[in-house]
Amino acid sequence: MNIYYDADIEPRVYEGRSQTAILLKTFLQKQGFNFVDQPGKADLIHVHSSGIFASFRAARLKQKYNVPVIYSLYSISKTEPINHIRNHLAQQYYLRPRQTSFLLSYSAILPLKLRGFKLKQLDKVITPSFFVKKRLFSNTEVIRLGIDVNTFKPAFSQNSLPDNYKNTCLLEKSLKIGYIGHPSAYKGLLDFVRASKLFSTHHQNSVYLSDISPKMQAKLSKINPRLQIFGYTENIAEIYNSLDIIILPYRSHLAGVANPLVLLEAMACGKAIITTNFPYLREIIKDSAIQVKPYSPKAIRDAVKKLEDKQLRQQLGCKARLIIEQEFSQEAMLQKYSQLYYEFTAKRN
Repeated sequence: MNIYYDADIEPRVYEGRSQTAILLKTFLQKQGFNFVDQPGKADLIHVHSSGIFASFRAARLKQKYNVPVIYSLYSISKTEPINHIRNHLAQQYYLRPRQTSFLLSYSAILPLKLRGFKLKQLDKVITPSFFVKKRLFSNTEVIRLGIDVNTFKPAFSQNSLPDNYKNTCLLEKSLKIGYIGHPSAYKGLLDFVRASKLFSTHHQNSVYLSDISPKMQAKLSKINPRLQIFGYTENIAEIYNSLDIIILPYRSHLAGVANPLVLLEAMACGKAIITTNFPYLREIIKDSAIQVKPYSPKAIRDAVKKLEDKQLRQQLGCKARLIIEQEFSQEAMLQKYSQLYYEFTAKRN
C-alpha cells in the first residue's frame, strides 16, 4: 500500500507534535508500508496538522485523487476572544512573537464544528482527546499520544533519596519547583513566574524554556530576580526528575493543545504536578495532580503549600505514572495507528 504522508513538520527539533509524526512514519515504514512523495501515487493519504486549516487541503486531495484520507488533529482549536488578545500582547511584550499568526489562531474563537466542517468529508479523523472527539463528527476516533515510558520514568536522584540519607527537615522546607516548555504567555509561563515570587524563600524556582533570548531573560528576571532561567536542554527527562514539583498553568484550551506532551512526560516521570482546571486536562490527569484556576498566581502558591507534604507528592506521582503506563504508552499509540492502516489496506483489497 502506498501512503502519501502530509505532516506539518516544524524545523524546531524539540517540537513534540512534529517528532511524533516522524516517529510514526518510521514505525509504519518498518511495518512494510510504502511512502510516496506525490499524492497522485498514493492509495491512502495521511495528513498531520496542529489545527483544522489543513483540512481544506485534505478535502481537496480526497476529491482530486479519490483515495481514503486520514487526518490526525493534534490541537483543541479553542480559545477566548478577550483573553486571546491579552495573551497575544503579553507574549509580544515579555517573550517573543508566536510561531502561529495572531489572526489564524484567533479564528479558534469559532466553534470547532463550524471551522472544521471539511473534516466531515474525510474517511477518518484522529484526535488524542475524547474532549475533542465529542465536538467533532462520527468519523472521529481517539488515539492517545504516546510517551516512551522507558525514556521518561522516575529516576533515583538526590530529590528521591530515602529520609535517612538527608536531613528530613531540609527535605520538607526546600523544594525544587519548575516550569518546563515553550516561552509562552498562553501556556502560563508568566503566571508561574509571578507565583514563584510568593513561594517560600527556601524553595528553588526555575524555568526551562525551549528557547530563550536576552529580552526574555531580562523581563522574567525583573518579575522575580530569584528565578533561575535555563534554555533548551537535550536531556529533558533528567530535568523532570530533578524537580519536586512541576507547574504547567495553561491559560486556555488552545495553549495545551489536546494532550500536552510536557504534561504527559512529567506524569511519566512520576512527578507532583500543578496544572489548570480545564476538562481536557482533567481527562488526562484524573486525580493525579492538583488543578487550579487559570491566571491565578495565588492559587498556584496555595497548591505549592499543599505539596510541601512529601507523602502527597509521592502519592500523586505514583498515580500519574500509572495513568501513563495504562493509557499513554508510545507502543500502544504506534500499534493503534498500524491497525488503522491495516484496516484501510483490507478495505482496498
